[in-house]
Amino acid sequence: MTCSIPAVSNGAPLLDVHDLRVDFVNGRHSTPAVRGVSFQLGREKLAIVGESGSGKSTVGRALLQLHPAKARIEAARMQFGEIDLLRASPAQMRAIRGRRISMIMQDPKYSLNPVVRVGEQIAEAWRS
Repeated sequence: MTCSIPAVSNGAPLLDVHDLRVDFVNGRHSTPAVRGVSFQLGREKLAIVGESGSGKSTVGRALLQLHPAKARIEAARMQFGEIDLLRASPAQMRAIRGRRISMIMQDPKYSLNPVVRVGEQIAEAWRS
């Protein structure tokens, strides 16, 4: 999957991911989950779509550092503004998770509430 989106006003993308790879390690065995994901994002919203099991949630969790320790996340670049997401501290990630980067899960129980207007839910997330 490659998605190139226009840069923000200073010419640099807000989110720049190049050659993201995620493996899950169990002892000496490694299972590849995501290979070669690259995209750039300005101030737009990004939706990643694909078949079940294609790695959409795995990419989102890698960006947010939400994988367990058994996950090995590597990338040529995984930059959010001035923050190198590969080397960001837990405190840096807490400061941006939910406020500046967030993810809506595909599983309905983690997603939008069907009885509340979408705009209201997005506004609520934006306010918090």
